[in-house]
Amino acid sequence: ASRACIPCTAVSCSAMAHQEPRALDGLSDAAREGSLEVRIPVQPDVVEWATGFLAGAAYGLTSVVVGQPLDTVKTRMQARPDSLNMGTCRVTLDLARSQGVRGLYRGGMPVFLGGTLFRSAQFGVYEVALRQLRDRAPAWRFGGVLDWQVALAGAAGGVARGLIEAPFDFVKVSKQVEQKWTPGLLFSGSGVTILRNAGLFCAFSVYRDIIPPLIPGGLSAFWTGALCSNLGWLTIWPLDVIKSQR
Repeated sequence: ASRACIPCTAVSCSAMAHQEPRALDGLSDAAREGSLEVRIPVQPDVVEWATGFLAGAAYGLTSVVVGQPLDTVKTRMQARPDSLNMGTCRVTLDLARSQGVRGLYRGGMPVFLGGTLFRSAQFGVYEVALRQLRDRAPAWRFGGVLDWQVALAGAAGGVARGLIEAPFDFVKVSKQVEQKWTPGLLFSGSGVTILRNAGLFCAFSVYRDIIPPLIPGGLSAFWTGALCSNLGWLTIWPLDVIKSQR
């Protein structure tokens, strides 16, 4: 089996010789005069999981800075009785005037603290699940289009995210709609949060798999992610409304 390697700290051969002369027996002159680089084998699964984890971490941190104001407006329109029939611009302006920038970022701290964790879990579990399915199950596409392994791995990643995100999301929504909460309610509505996330990441993964080949010349990673994310949200939007009103 192939193995990846990561370099460790170089070990000074002269220091080794001073402390234990026999430690250098059998080494070449170049190794004696320079430094010895030690490599530790790392299994591909670990490397892939770490890559997925780091991708999720970057996604989690940037989404709070860029998307939290929009998420706050969206949640208030979904769940606050006084905002249900108001337009996006009206809700945004009213909130900005009454609470300023701080109001737009209301509920951002739970997402900031938990976002890296649950978004990393989402991508990490997806990578591991897809690899296991590829290795252990036959591949086919429904209608020649839908790859069932991608869909199932995406759903698994969404469930992993939902299990971690549920309490953070409850606090976030409560703060966004200015509703009191207690620790005993942290997992209130967690079932619909897990279901929404399973559907969301399943849809995102499927769109990311089938759309790029349909576009002549392909798409950059940025536009692929943007397009598939928006289509994924449109696919499960009713579940997100139910989640906010739980």
